[in-house]
Amino acid sequence: MRLVILVCQLGLILRVEAQIPEACILSETNRPPENSDITVICGTEHMDLSIYICPVYQALYNESLMVLNNQFNSPECFGTADWNADPPVLKFKIPINESAISACSNNFKIISEVGSGDFSDFSNIQFVNISGTITSVDPAAGMITYRPQILYKFSCRYPMQYLLNNTELGVSGVNLAIRDNNGSFISTLSMQLYQDAQYQDMLNIPQTGLNLKTKIYVAVKASNLTDRFNVLLDRCYATTSPYPFLNTYYDLFVG
Repeated sequence: MRLVILVCQLGLILRVEAQIPEACILSETNRPPENSDITVICGTEHMDLSIYICPVYQALYNESLMVLNNQFNSPECFGTADWNADPPVLKFKIPINESAISACSNNFKIISEVGSGDFSDFSNIQFVNISGTITSVDPAAGMITYRPQILYKFSCRYPMQYLLNNTELGVSGVNLAIRDNNGSFISTLSMQLYQDAQYQDMLNIPQTGLNLKTKIYVAVKASNLTDRFNVLLDRCYATTSPYPFLNTYYDLFVG
């Protein structure tokens, strides 16, 4: 009788998980992911995305498994972990230019609206909504996994002119504020009156009014802008009524 030797090879399945970093152990964000974990800042030069990274590790992922719009073959579409922040975050920085935005397959949507508020003098205003997702890449795809899918959505809304090369943004009034539900892009125009050509002494108008032929110096200041903006003063008038459309104003440009 021949001896039959049955050899059974047992394979050791190695379970790889993202170990909880020391910075996350005592962090209040050491919990499962939530929709509010992402912060979006629509800046004048970049779109800055920030995500609490400890919940990512809680879900058995790490920073190398979180990517913009599933573009896992593009290194520029991955974020950078900031362990010095409190709490620690995963940061994505998207430059505001056509090539950088399209590189990670962000979505563009052009919206045309009738001007309102600060844009009430314009019959047609176009905005660009830039949106996308940050998703988790499961290394165990195709196999049984206990990792939950993570998906964060973001969007920023910009005036169409801001994304063009020769930008001129017409603003009616002295204040401009543009906000989006998921992000914010805030810039302001301010106006101040002075009584000297050096713009040192602010003008205080007495209750009795100003004397005739009093010189008034007007300073218009744009803040939080770049050289991609141009400020255009298309109307300048004086009025005794808060409702200048009633033809009760004096056009200072025409005289």
